[in-house]
Amino acid sequence: MKVLFLSSEISPFFRDTEQGDTCEYLTKALKYQGHDVRVIAPRNKGYGMGKHALREIARLKSLDVKIKEAEYQCSVKSGFLPGSRAQVYFIEYPELYNRKEIYENPETGKPWEDNLLRFSFLNHAALQLLMHLQWLPDIIHCLDWRMSLLPYLINYHDEYKFHFESTRTVVQL
Repeated sequence: MKVLFLSSEISPFFRDTEQGDTCEYLTKALKYQGHDVRVIAPRNKGYGMGKHALREIARLKSLDVKIKEAEYQCSVKSGFLPGSRAQVYFIEYPELYNRKEIYENPETGKPWEDNLLRFSFLNHAALQLLMHLQWLPDIIHCLDWRMSLLPYLINYHDEYKFHFESTRTVVQL
């Protein structure tokens, strides 16, 4: 079975809450059972290229992400989850993710003002990356409410509906 985890954090790369641990442990457990498991997460400031052996993928140096009429360009880095051979793709878009804190601005103690865009972008980027890779999972496991736009997109957005018609989704809150 092909399973994708979509998460805003994954241990040991970057952990802000227990969600990072959940993503790591579930990914390793399913990989150990022989499933083709991958993870997509944003590349936050804490992800080091050298520390965890992330690498650039030539065909993913520039990935176009369309959200309604707006078009963005991001890049994707890749690595393996330590202790397993599960591939992790990191969406790199510094304007949205080059922050040490994922959810809140440490100066104000309030959520980042652009969180709606940040997490909408991640949901769209994940689907467009999967289409670009031509790797369509059987199940997409969305960790946390921030990833819950994805099921809506694959069921009601014409650009994704056709590609993911056989994909099932799970949202874990």
